[in-house]
Amino acid sequence: MFFDPSTTDQDVAGGYAACWQPPRTAVARRRPANDFLSLPQVSSQVPVSATTRWRTGKELSALILAQFRYGPLRAADVCDPNDELDAFAQAFFAWIGRQKKPYSRLTVRPLILDANAVDTALEHVCLDQDFVAASPLYLGFNLPDENVFELAPHVDALRAAHPLLLRTVLRTIDLASFRTVMIRSPEWFLSEFASWFWDGDPDSSDEDALTHLKERFGEDEEEIAAYLPSAARQQLCPEDALTVSWRKGKWRRMQMLSPVQLQALRPRLRGKARKVCTELLSLNKLMRRSRTNDLLRGEPALMPMFSACSIVMSSDQERIGQIIDGTIESAYQSGDHTEFAALSPLSIKATAIRRQYADWSLAFQIMNHLDRLLSLVTS
Repeated sequence: MFFDPSTTDQDVAGGYAACWQPPRTAVARRRPANDFLSLPQVSSQVPVSATTRWRTGKELSALILAQFRYGPLRAADVCDPNDELDAFAQAFFAWIGRQKKPYSRLTVRPLILDANAVDTALEHVCLDQDFVAASPLYLGFNLPDENVFELAPHVDALRAAHPLLLRTVLRTIDLASFRTVMIRSPEWFLSEFASWFWDGDPDSSDEDALTHLKERFGEDEEEIAAYLPSAARQQLCPEDALTVSWRKGKWRRMQMLSPVQLQALRPRLRGKARKVCTELLSLNKLMRRSRTNDLLRGEPALMPMFSACSIVMSSDQERIGQIIDGTIESAYQSGDHTEFAALSPLSIKATAIRRQYADWSLAFQIMNHLDRLLSLVTS
């Protein structure tokens, strides 16, 4: 309901009802606009921006001081830091820059995480026991994606250089992968394919696999033929690409070139094959210096969702995509995998700090040569 603000006993003049007019201010026109619509004048002495800083805890301060005191970090690499953590990050990644070369094949990204960030990253991961931070800071080896590279354009050149060179290359890649970051090899793809279609036996014969394939594909002989071991094994991992075999209840390493044989072979080769031998010798020399198979020093042990890269005989196969997609989808659903190859807690003790940096430095050197080798033998 609306009410007229005029009084009920207002006089009526000239036969017309009186009309109420609300009071109003005259139009501003050109008068100064010094009211609430104008911006106030601010002194030039007032800061235009601010930075929020959290107080660094005593434990974190002690850790950072120990890293500079006992580790290879350089104070000269620090420039106008915001706080202690920023100073550490500048010096640490400057050190990594001196160890790590740009990669053309591997997708490995070192990250510094605090204990809360690690806890968040492992929040939905099924571990043997609940995560308990062993340090305020962790070095994470992140694997954000996975690229696939093929051997096919280079296989003939490797076979021409020596019948065992291809197998030696793949075995060296596996050994370097065990010490650093995971790489899926042709042998891995063969093993996964066998798990899907041959009841898990990579050495299965056509007769043994036929029963399982009929259960999966029915009586479609044309489709079954493409998945028989005699056809798929040659495409996924031929005989000279196998590095181990299952004999008499044990896995046995197959014959390959030793460092001495590589040293003798190298002068007789030219071009890319010679460079391959050089990288193989460098990797063998570096891996002999390794005091442990876990150079990344991860804690707790993790299963990465992605690999640093995948190596296949030929990427033109539909089954390669099926295996990778199925593996990653299964990893998502299982809740046992992360995007990190390792999460390594930074130590505060002098001896442990020196050993950590020595192992990380060796791991980066191995990955540098591994990436060079992969760039030579894959496309």
